Amino acid sequence: MRLCEKSGYEMVKQWLYPLNIITIKAIEVELQAPDLFMRDWIQKNLRIELKRTFQELLGSSLEQSRITSKIASEI
Repeated sequence: MRLCEKSGYEMVKQWLYPLNIITIKAIEVELQAPDLFMRDWIQKNLRIELKRTFQELLGSSLEQSRITSKIASEI
């Protein structure tokens, strides 16, 4: 996978394995992080690369991609 090649397996394991896929469609992807810290870190450091990777995998241009937090959705 491109992210593993670019960022390394340990980083992907630490930051992306805990994410849940909420929605995955040709033009929309929503991922859910277990907490606000992880959501914010991923948005700051991996958002662009994640979007590129999903565009490659889905073969389309994403109109919407977002990372939510399980904690924020429970409040």
